[in-house]
Amino acid sequence: MKNKILISLCSIAVAATVSAQTTIIDDDFSSFVTPPTAGTAETSQLVYRAFNGSGASDLSGSGSGVLNMAPITGFSGVYGYLETEYQLMNVGDKFELKFDITYTSGPNADFDGFRVGLYNDLSNNSSLETGSTGYITTINTGAATGSATRIWRDDNQTNGVNSFGTDLTSSSGSSTYIFSGTETVTFAAEMVVSGIQLTVGSTGSGTIANSIIDTTSFENTFDMFAISNGGQTTGFNIDNLSVVYTQIPENSTVSIVAGISAMLTILVFRRRR
Repeated sequence: MKNKILISLCSIAVAATVSAQTTIIDDDFSSFVTPPTAGTAETSQLVYRAFNGSGASDLSGSGSGVLNMAPITGFSGVYGYLETEYQLMNVGDKFELKFDITYTSGPNADFDGFRVGLYNDLSNNSSLETGSTGYITTINTGAATGSATRIWRDDNQTNGVNSFGTDLTSSSGSSTYIFSGTETVTFAAEMVVSGIQLTVGSTGSGTIANSIIDTTSFENTFDMFAISNGGQTTGFNIDNLSVVYTQIPENSTVSIVAGISAMLTILVFRRRR
């Protein structure tokens, strides 16, 4: 019996060194509650808010189980504020946004027409436009060609969400993306040895792919995401949205747990002899 207990403790100690993955949001938009204020759509998971001039009629849930952003002239989108900060402190820590997007009609040919952002809202949701730092990826839509899929760092807190900042890369990635059907888009920030690695990818009718490591002045705290159009007027639906946070134990913790595991293993071996 004692040996079994020691073996169990050893297994627990080893498991403690494995990364912990937390699903923060997992929303299929199957049900909505009454919006508490104009320009919002609320589910059991989160309150989604419209921004940049979008009104109550522009953001809504539908009976088909999607979050709908109606067509509107100019820059418009939806954001979600998580209220808890998630920090990337150790190599392997990761903050990832994933969702399905379907345009309600063919998107305009527009440079940087579709945008996804991961942010640290320094104003605690009170001044969205000028109180956030983070990263965005911009993707050409329709038949637009020219600049590639790009990743930007907004580090001056004045551009507003999903606007431009420091262009981290413009030399790689797809040059155009039509969005002819439902696409699954992923945008992630991960701590690596040299900084924060930003990766954007997709599955669907085409391929969005780009990755860059931000080695200077990087942002490693996130509590908000944003999905938006650039200058086009086409509406879109969002479905199956998830936010996942992966946390790797600190080296000191791993060393302590590994030591305990080794001692337990020795005790088990001695008892068996």
